[in-house]
Amino acid sequence: MARISKMRTAVLATLLLAATSSAAKDEVPKGGKPFLKNGVSNCVVPGTEIDFHLTGQGTAQVVKASSNYPPLLRAAGVKIWKAWEVNRDGLRLLVLDNGRATRIMVKLPAGNGMAFIGEKEGGVSDILCQVLVSP
Repeated sequence: MARISKMRTAVLATLLLAATSSAAKDEVPKGGKPFLKNGVSNCVVPGTEIDFHLTGQGTAQVVKASSNYPPLLRAAGVKIWKAWEVNRDGLRLLVLDNGRATRIMVKLPAGNGMAFIGEKEGGVSDILCQVLVSP
């Protein structure tokens, strides 16, 4: 069981890292298509919360953002993010991209993911997102 878990973690990490390489270029993640479901996503990490409205048109609108981490607050200043769904190797990801080298990638339906902030003082962080969509 531990081996399977490690393999899935490695695959997820590979997908996340490969997908971030296209963030700065504003490209569709490999295997990605626009996320076409309406709903909301609430993403949290200690000291940070960012809420999105998923429009159902391949975009996500920042509704609320609070953080003790200035690079994430600046990233949330971009109010409309692209929303992609990526299905690869048995994993389903929601990818939220602000088009300025910041990307949040969430494994669906579990909600665990990573936030990548591409600023000079940016970084990478685990993040947990609750994604609620209409059927």
